Amino acid sequence: MPYTFKGRWLHRRHFEAFVVFLIMLIVMGMVLHLYGTGSEAANRTVCRANLRHLVQALQLYAQDYNEHYPTQARWVRLISAYTDNLKVFFCPSDDRPRPRREQVE
Repeated sequence: MPYTFKGRWLHRRHFEAFVVFLIMLIVMGMVLHLYGTGSEAANRTVCRANLRHLVQALQLYAQDYNEHYPTQARWVRLISAYTDNLKVFFCPSDDRPRPRREQVE
């Protein structure tokens, strides 16, 4: 049985297709929202792990230098010897440009 919509005929199969399309849009919106939430949670986990590595590197440095911590001006350069890579100094959620590492000869 056809439905009337502002003077036009709207057949049942068109109406059903429209409803299915709306349901698909709603489901896609929910999935995209969950994807964004999951990636932010993963970034927070990586940041926490990076902070833990930095604290461990500071503790190792302090053990080697009689419980003295590095000065403010040079701490990154001194601590980088105790880390595996330089990515621990940056959070994945941070959008600021990262400095390039200088080539040491």
